[in-house]
Amino acid sequence: MIDAIAISTLAASIVSKCYRLASEVTNLSGLLIGLQGVADQHESYLESLNLYKILLECSADLKAVDSQLEGLVPGAGQTKTRRIVKRLRWPLQRGDTLLMLEHIERQKGSLSFVLESLTTRIVSDQQKEAQDLSRAFQALDARIASKEELAVEQSVLDWVCD
Repeated sequence: MIDAIAISTLAASIVSKCYRLASEVTNLSGLLIGLQGVADQHESYLESLNLYKILLECSADLKAVDSQLEGLVPGAGQTKTRRIVKRLRWPLQRGDTLLMLEHIERQKGSLSFVLESLTTRIVSDQQKEAQDLSRAFQALDARIASKEELAVEQSVLDWVCD
């Protein structure tokens, strides 16, 4: 007879592993989307942070997980019980799952660093531009004040000469 509790426990274990892996992959995806929003504008700076190497590692790891999860799809010639067992069985061993989670967390950390570095650079560039604009406005204000002083002096000279 089928032990429903054992199957239920196995299913819960699989869901837990799937959830954590799915959660980490979702977080990684969010970082990648955030990075894409600013990456096109600062491509040369991102090259210096080895972004492309990190992205290649992410791609390779995710492709490996995807290919291992493809093994879950049961074949058409299998019995119903065999298909159920194959669907319930997690294709990654505990060590594989932990290693994959470790890789994803490391890549998330690397991408977070890149994003923070890029954000810092953008803020720094904006502050520099704001300072440059401030200096330009001060110089313009000084020129306007100088022209006003010249106009006053000219009007005094005109009055004296009349």
